[in-house]
Amino acid sequence: MQFKKLYGELIRTIERFGSERQGGALLRDLLTYTEKEMITKRLAVVLMLDLGIPSLRISTLLKMSPVTVYKMSLWRDRGKYASITSLSKSRRRELLEILKKIFPNNISHRKKSY
Repeated sequence: MQFKKLYGELIRTIERFGSERQGGALLRDLLTYTEKEMITKRLAVVLMLDLGIPSLRISTLLKMSPVTVYKMSLWRDRGKYASITSLSKSRRRELLEILKKIFPNNISHRKKSY
């Protein structure tokens, strides 16, 4: 139970930061390079799934286990990543451009209707 209280305090601390610069500084202080990379990859998986990119392609591009990406796809379909999905819907074009810069000539998506 103490973990939940401490986690709640972490969330409140993050919410208090009003700028990307301050929030970034906090994350740089708290997370190792590997932790930042893994969190970023998780975010990328959800965004790429929202763009309609197949799970196997995502696992190849991000160098992640196909099983991990598949599980995340199932969780996403069950609503687990709703906050990320709603973000990606509102910023779909911008996010696609970011992914294309990271993976030039490797990002293709099918149109999805929402």
